[in-house]
Amino acid sequence: GSMGKIFIGKNKVNLIKTKGPDPTIIDIGSPAIDRAASVGSRTAVAQDNPANATGIITSVELWFIGAATNVKVATFFLVSGNNLSTRDYEVIGNVSGGSKQIKAVNLEVHTGDFIGVYWEETYIELDTSGGNTWQGGADNDYIPCVNQLFTLSAGWVISLYGTGEAVVPVKDVARTGVYSFKTLK
Repeated sequence: GSMGKIFIGKNKVNLIKTKGPDPTIIDIGSPAIDRAASVGSRTAVAQDNPANATGIITSVELWFIGAATNVKVATFFLVSGNNLSTRDYEVIGNVSGGSKQIKAVNLEVHTGDFIGVYWEETYIELDTSGGNTWQGGADNDYIPCVNQLFTLSAGWVISLYGTGEAVVPVKDVARTGVYSFKTLK
């Protein structure tokens, strides 16, 4: 994080660097690696490693066995129990298989959010122990969704990871009702 300035109308707001570890890097999900098992087409949401800050996810990494189609990635938040809603999502489309694939995205994320993916035609790399994943059953597309019930699959870790940049809200000093966001660089 570094000092930055943003202008809203005639009002200047100074952004103050936060103390402690560099807050600018967001990460979410688990590494996109070759895992011991795999699972077919569905919506899957990684419970492991929720977002550590509020900001924008700018890159996602995925590992499918073969070529995936109709791929969508999303940020999700917990409503209650095992009910989730999407905060933001992006259509990626086709993703190659057999290795880690990196795709540019622009996804809003809040601290504590989870990353999820929907795909067709192939399998995503999966470990059956070491984490937890919500999933919506075979072939069900829940991106986007509101208050959707998922099944929590104990042990599951999927190869889906995201990184991005933290942003801080800037006070509504102009009283316009609009809050601006400034990326910490």
